Amino acid sequence: MRTVLICIDLQVHSIHIAREARKLLGNDDLVIHLLTVLPEVSVSPHVSGNQGQHELGKTLSHGQVEFKVVADEVSHWGGPCERIQKKGDPVEHIVSTAKEIEADILVMGIKSHSALHHLISGSVSGEVMDKLKTTPVLLVPVTSHS
Repeated sequence: MRTVLICIDLQVHSIHIAREARKLLGNDDLVIHLLTVLPEVSVSPHVSGNQGQHELGKTLSHGQVEFKVVADEVSHWGGPCERIQKKGDPVEHIVSTAKEIEADILVMGIKSHSALHHLISGSVSGEVMDKLKTTPVLLVPVTSHS
């Protein structure tokens, strides 16, 4: 059995990441762990409390729908699928989860930014790869149209 950690960020391309992982990994003898890390959210002081909570609620409820859609698809692959939701720093939680479950491979999306952008601002995938030197990482390119 191979243990696979699929990391999604609840954007529209999340299903694309899972499907590409399946194409490349197949679905024989896989134990899937589907991880999403919700950001620590603070409401802007320039937004009224009710309006800010409403916008936050819309964002999180859309994310929950997306997480369920991806999890439902993955669970139809035939093997076990564990849903994991954490809150906070994505790099920290991806790395700790990969180590905790002893992932054989990690699957993540990577947004297509320029190399200069990555040099200046870094990326979650780059930081994760720096910290998980012995775990293979499958990067799935995503665009706003994925």
